[in-house]
Amino acid sequence: MKNIVLKFTFILMICSPAFGADENIDMLNRLGKEINVYSKKIVNVDVGDTVNWKSVNPGHNVEFIKGGIPEGVEKI
Repeated sequence: MKNIVLKFTFILMICSPAFGADENIDMLNRLGKEINVYSKKIVNVDVGDTVNWKSVNPGHNVEFIKGGIPEGVEKI
């Protein structure tokens, strides 16, 4: 019986990343009366979940302030 429980536990540990959820968030120029917003205001995620950020409208960009990137980090 102990051997079966150990095998079952091992299988669950291996398969657990396969149960991660995907969250898709759209970056929008406008949503109702708001500008430069995301399609979801709050997203709850767990370890193993994936968050996908999608730029739906043109005009979104990323800028770093001088000295804002730690040493050793690859620039975008």
